Amino acid sequence: MKAEENRAEGMSAEEARYAARRQFGNQTLLLEVSREMWGVRSIGTLIQDLRYGARMLLKNPGFTLVAVVTLALGIGMNTAIFSVVYSVLLRPLPYGAPEKLMAVYSMRPQMNSFRGVVSAPDFVDWRARNKVFDRTLHGR
Repeated sequence: MKAEENRAEGMSAEEARYAARRQFGNQTLLLEVSREMWGVRSIGTLIQDLRYGARMLLKNPGFTLVAVVTLALGIGMNTAIFSVVYSVLLRPLPYGAPEKLMAVYSMRPQMNSFRGVVSAPDFVDWRARNKVFDRTLHGR
């Protein structure tokens, strides 16, 4: 295209082609760089790098042991923490309408503090006098 532009400006065909090649630089080098980027050579370089890394790891067994143990602990801790977070925070509750669940606590009147465990008589009494909550959960 550049050669055609040069010819339109009045250059001879040979001069226009030579000027266009001079402007773009070394075409052989451009072709090699292009092939290198999209060719199999990058896979060969990756394989070379992996071999070199393996040789260096075998050359320093102490460092290799520390690196492998660190990676194993990191992956294991990450898996364990994610499992706990998923089961506690992310997994939906196994009820038909979890947005309707309520927590009911008992207070000690004299100490003004929460009592963690509700006694059976209190529970039976609450259930008998209940006029606000459903007895069963919908959907299950």
